[in-house]
Amino acid sequence: DVDTVFMSKTELDQHLGSGDKASIILVKLTDKDLAGSKKQVLIDELGVFKVKTWVDEIEHIVKSMGAWTNFSNMVISVGLIASAISVGVIIFINVVHKRRQIGIMKAIGASNSFVFMVFIMEAGLFAILGVAGGDLLGYHATRYFETHPFWEPITRTWFRARFYPYLL
Repeated sequence: DVDTVFMSKTELDQHLGSGDKASIILVKLTDKDLAGSKKQVLIDELGVFKVKTWVDEIEHIVKSMGAWTNFSNMVISVGLIASAISVGVIIFINVVHKRRQIGIMKAIGASNSFVFMVFIMEAGLFAILGVAGGDLLGYHATRYFETHPFWEPITRTWFRARFYPYLL
């Protein structure tokens, strides 16, 4: 690695005059996967005993990210369950209000599966329209907030939305 310098503690003291002032020395590698082997080189050749790789250093961040992922998955699950219950209640109310129409369909010879399919197709149509409307609203809101950021007082920063075309 042409951008890396290895030196003993004596040479470090000679060139930088650090004495015992250095609390940490960082080594930048061009390939992050070499960290484990370079750690062993530092331990063996320089006699350094306390060496951490980048993986050791960010272990707590990775654990925090795992906890955050679990928490966000729980929130998403609760939201999906609440949405499913809401949709079920709306469909039930729709069926109750259309009891007369169901009776007329049954009177002219419609089967139970036909009546069921009518309500499933109606629910599917509403779902498709809702998703399309939500996508359009979200797209335009994101575009608006990209060009018109607003001050967010809790974090004391400007909030600006980001649109990633690859999500389409």
